[in-house]
Amino acid sequence: MTPLPRAAPWPTKSVCSFTLLLRPVRLRVWIGLGFAVAGLFVSVLTLSAETPANRSGRSTGAKVAGWPKRPSQVFREQEVESVLSQRELEQRQSDIALMGAESQPPVFGADEPTVLPPSVANTPVGATSNRPWWQDELETSTRQGATVMPISLESLLVRALEHSSQIKVYSDLPLIRETAIREAEAAFDTSGFLESRWDDTNDPVGNTLTTGGDARYKNNQFSGGAGLRQRTLVGGKLELSQRIGWQDTNSTYFVPDQQGTAKLALSYTQPLMRGRGKVYNESLIVLAQIDTDVSEDEFSRQLQAHLLEVARGYWSLYLERALYVQKQRSLARAEDVLKQLSARAEIDAVTSQIQRAEAEVATRQSEFIRAGMAVQNAEDRIRALVNDTSLGEDGQVELVPTDLPTDYLQMVGMEESMATAIQLRPEVAQAIKQMSAGCVRLEMSKNELMPVLNLVTETYMSELQNSGSIGDALTDQLHKGSPGYSIGLQYEVPLGNRAARTRHDRRTMERRQLHNQYETTLKTLNLEVEVAVREIKTSHAEMLALRRSMLASQSQLNYLEQRWRLLPGDGTNAPLMLDNLLTAQERLVRSESAYTQAWVTYNLSLINHKRATGELLQQQHVFWSDYVDECTQVKTRMLYKPLWEQQSQLESIGPLQNEEEVEPSEVEVEPEPISQEPSMTSSGQRADDGPLEESQADVTVDSEDDVTPLSAPPARFARWKSIFKSPLKH
Repeated sequence: MTPLPRAAPWPTKSVCSFTLLLRPVRLRVWIGLGFAVAGLFVSVLTLSAETPANRSGRSTGAKVAGWPKRPSQVFREQEVESVLSQRELEQRQSDIALMGAESQPPVFGADEPTVLPPSVANTPVGATSNRPWWQDELETSTRQGATVMPISLESLLVRALEHSSQIKVYSDLPLIRETAIREAEAAFDTSGFLESRWDDTNDPVGNTLTTGGDARYKNNQFSGGAGLRQRTLVGGKLELSQRIGWQDTNSTYFVPDQQGTAKLALSYTQPLMRGRGKVYNESLIVLAQIDTDVSEDEFSRQLQAHLLEVARGYWSLYLERALYVQKQRSLARAEDVLKQLSARAEIDAVTSQIQRAEAEVATRQSEFIRAGMAVQNAEDRIRALVNDTSLGEDGQVELVPTDLPTDYLQMVGMEESMATAIQLRPEVAQAIKQMSAGCVRLEMSKNELMPVLNLVTETYMSELQNSGSIGDALTDQLHKGSPGYSIGLQYEVPLGNRAARTRHDRRTMERRQLHNQYETTLKTLNLEVEVAVREIKTSHAEMLALRRSMLASQSQLNYLEQRWRLLPGDGTNAPLMLDNLLTAQERLVRSESAYTQAWVTYNLSLINHKRATGELLQQQHVFWSDYVDECTQVKTRMLYKPLWEQQSQLESIGPLQNEEEVEPSEVEVEPEPISQEPSMTSSGQRADDGPLEESQADVTVDSEDDVTPLSAPPARFARWKSIFKSPLKH
């Protein structure tokens, strides 16, 4: 028997490994692992973006019925790679061109603002470098039977200024407070008085010297007087009076019988201590004027806040309509998946996949219904803020926003914004004026600490006539006799004077409180400006980040949809691929919603920054004027806002350096016909023209010829300095 050959000795480690690799049993294993690694590598590389146009074009060409039998996993991945390779390159180039320089977030803490290119710096509000896909669908009707009314932010502000009941409430406050000035000045008006009295006396006599014998004393007497009284600016009281009398008695000692008397008197009382001086006596007028100025600042603050709310309402409507069309497309995606699964039910789709798609469709339908209600709520909020009946009622007129939000970064400086806010914010002016009023009240309390010391003087001429001849007495009082006079002093002081001292202490504490309130106002203003400036930078950076997130989500969804159509998967991973597809769709709609929210937030931050710096009325060119209504004879305030085309023409005019008459042809603005725009009359003053003189405060509109429709500014608009009031009188 031939012995078995002896086994060869073990080779070296490298030779052993090479021998093992060559073994045919393990060769197939290593080849399979190599294909798996290659497939994973291809999957990572093919996660690229795909445009909606490419996706729609591809999906229309895909056939549900007649799918080929399942090829091997390797050939299917190669097919996907070949289909997406060219689109990956095109989409990445599109993404780079889409974002461009905007992909770089702003640098925080920069002291000097970056100078924008002229093409960007001159871009009006509402301009944008990209038009989202939902903008075209957003401008279409979403409710059947409703009339579509396109609206812009500009038109809503104009309508609110004319029709808003809340703005009318705000505008009446300064006019109400202004009446207190005339009321305080009326304290120094001259007043006339008239007095008369008839006495018929019939009293028993206890002394015969009273009547000379009769047991009862009978006296018929009439007295009357008329004159003028006036309080002087230095605190004195002046009175000029003419008094007459007639008297008849049964006394034998009353000679002459039936006497007629007349007395012309002039009296004057002047405070020497408490209540003296022009400063003290005009203090109430000064306080009323300060209170009126404070109410003007309050009106400016409230008006800016209301216009900001109108802007919020407009952008909220834009946001809700954008979310509506986004959820509508998301629902369409889910329904498309369900439709394809239903068509493939007899090929490779299982019941669990169809049920999963049906559940997703039902969920998105509920979200779509809720989004429709949110759109109607946003429209109703605009109607409540504007109060314009031409906007229609709920369900009949559908408001469609036409302004597209801007995505250009507006560079604002912190120090510049703070300086502007200190100069223009009405809260600062209010605090300063309230401090002035506190000082006035304190000076009044100091005057009231002094005792009462009055100088009382009077001079008169009088006459008496018999037979009750009052006319002769009036005539002779100026020719017979000589004037009489009297002079004296009145002194009064409360013991302890606690009331005046307590009042002075209260005024002192109030002044201290107002000073602290002013400091608090500055701190609060500083905080608001800092937040507003940071919000612009933060919201813009957030918007760009969410835009990149949205693009990435779109790219992922495109890839998963392509993969799901070409690689439906086997029985084990098909539900997972479907769940990944539906999750990617939901992630995309969330990314689009977040991006739209950030986009709207950035535009609101620009408006809020103008409000924080007090420039909102100047930026929007809001004017107002006061006139006396011919029917009620009551002063009324009317607000006016020209359209953007008219604003540019008014800015080109500029304020006049003199008050000469300007011909209408020099500054006349051609009226622009506007459909569905309300009409408003009168004219207004530029918000940055400064305060008026006191003689220019009131304007009366005498006829309808003095007012012009809203769409056309007054022909003599260049004379606004002598016509209108400024919203920022400080």
